[in-house]
Order: sequence, then structure tokens, then C-alpha cells
Amino acid sequence: MKKADCMTLLFLSLFLLIATSCSKDMYTSGLDKVQKSEFESISASLEKSTDYEKNYIHMMQIYQFLDKKDDPELLSVFLTDYVESHPEDPFNAYYLYTVALRYKGQEAFPFAHYYFSRILHSYTDVIYQNQSIHFLCLKEILGSSQDLEEKIECYKELISRFSDKVNPGEIYFYLGDCYGEAGQWDLAAQSYKKFLSYPEATVPGNSSAREYASDFEAYYTTRVTWSYASLDELISKVSAALRTRKSSEINKYTSKVKFFMSSWEEQEASQEALATTNIGSFINSSTRVNRELDKISNAQEAYLKTSGWDFRMNTWYFYFRKINFPANPEIHGNWEWAGIYLGDRVFSRSNE
Repeated sequence: MKKADCMTLLFLSLFLLIATSCSKDMYTSGLDKVQKSEFESISASLEKSTDYEKNYIHMMQIYQFLDKKDDPELLSVFLTDYVESHPEDPFNAYYLYTVALRYKGQEAFPFAHYYFSRILHSYTDVIYQNQSIHFLCLKEILGSSQDLEEKIECYKELISRFSDKVNPGEIYFYLGDCYGEAGQWDLAAQSYKKFLSYPEATVPGNSSAREYASDFEAYYTTRVTWSYASLDELISKVSAALRTRKSSEINKYTSKVKFFMSSWEEQEASQEALATTNIGSFINSSTRVNRELDKISNAQEAYLKTSGWDFRMNTWYFYFRKINFPANPEIHGNWEWAGIYLGDRVFSRSNE
């Protein structure tokens, strides 16, 4: 546990110790005689009772008394004190969930997180208004936690216990992201693969999630032999292969992860079989490769103009990009020949 978390919990423990040691008169201050008598009677009946369903009714009555008081801590203190005194009460998860929500409403987020986590790991689940308290706690923790290990465990629990309440494919994608951030690449690859096994699964706010997972799996499972640390070396290899006019030789240097051929105007690059099987057959004596990269090239992407082709359009731009794949340090940051844009560039790219 992080030092900051330990200090937070220590402060919380001291706070609760001090609060629960205060006189019980603090609960009844400001009440008239009738209300005070009723509160004390209900409170006394709770102390040794093991009729937990009856206790629940009484606890709701206590809630009505304390929720109206100016001090918002009183109800939280009463509920936590009750839970400590009645560890077998099956409704304890609900009582502490109420405490957690109150702290969240007060923006005391470390306290709220502490109770959501405590409920999840220390108390039996309870269904309240057709909702699992554990399920609600998992969602709260995932909505606020920055701890990768904690988030991974929460996602795994959502899948194992509440797959009927979530989109498993979506959760597997998030799990893959967490494993990736933690550097656990094998588990990340397994999670993305499971995400892809749900063909209808989507990730809200991430329209490219399926493409990302597909590319990750492809790079992870394919032996990448076509990438080079030097862009100049890669271009030299491609140029030499073009001179052979042999598609088999040229194809050695094309990316095996979604190499594309498309026009500049297409929204998405279309993969065409001709791009990776017959490139050599479209070369003629007038085919030329520019010596300089196009001016829209940058540190991550490069465009090289070529001309004199016999397929669709005379001008082709070869597109090179750096591979962003930290799961494999041997290829991460290398350059690959990723595709071909057909035709003259008639508009500016965003980085121009």
C-alpha cells in the first residue's frame, strides 16, 4: 500500500475512534423530549439484538433522525459503530455503502474509496432495490481508482461475477489496457483477443478500439521481419526490390499488418490484394522513385512520391510509419512500409 494511502487510513481510523468515543448525547442534541426518548429507545434495542431484519427497520428510523441534523458526520459515525458492534449483520454492506456515498457527496473521496473497497473485500454482498452492493462498489472504485492492480482485480471480478450486468467484451478491452499499462503484455494480448471474440462489442468513446486490439494481436503474434530502425535503410531496400520487378521480392518489405492501397480521398484505407501480390507487374521502364521525402513527412510518418505506374493512377505515394508497439522492444520505434496512396496529393495533411 502506498504511503499516502496508509496515512489516509490512519487518519480515518483515528477520526472514527475519536468520534465513536464521544458521548452518545451528540446524537440527541437538538431533539425534543419525545424525539430523544424515541431515539434512545430504538438505539437501545439495537445494541444486543440479532434480529437483523428488525434491526434494519430500526436503522432506517435512526437514519431519519440523524440525516436531518446539521452535522453530516453523525449518521456515518452511528452506522460504522453499529457495523463494528454487529459483524454478523447481513445488511452491513448496505450500511457502509450509505457511509461511502455520504463521503463521496462531501467530496471526501479517499474516505469513500476506503469504504467501497472495505465493503467489497470484507462484507457479504446484499441486494438492495434489485442492485448488488458489490457491483455498485466495483463501479465506484473503477470510476475513481488510479491503481492499476486494483482496477485489474475489479475488472476481473466484474467478468467473473457480473457478466450478465456488463458488456464482457468492453470489460476485456479495459482489462487489456490495464495489463498493457502495467507491462503485462501476455495478459494484455489475451484480453484483447477475448475482446475481439465478441464481434458486436464496442467501447464507448473509442471508435478505434477494435482496430487497436486487432493490430495489437497481429503485431504480438506475428514475427515482424519487415521493419527497420533506419527509414533510409528501409527505403533503400524497397527501391532495390522495385528494380527487380518481382512482387515476391517487393512483398518482403510490405507490412504484414494491414498493408493498404487507397486513394487519398478515401476515409479508410482499403486493403487490396493487388497491393501485396502484384506490385511488380505494374512497374515499367518509366517507374521512378523520388530521392526526397514529401514535405508533409514528419518524425512518425513519411511519404515518398513515385511515378510511372501501370495500375489505376500513374502516381503512387509510398507511406511509411514508425511502429508504436512497446510490447515488443525489438520493433518498437522501427519503421515499416505500411501502405500506398494512389494519385497526386491534391490537398494538405493536418501536419503540413
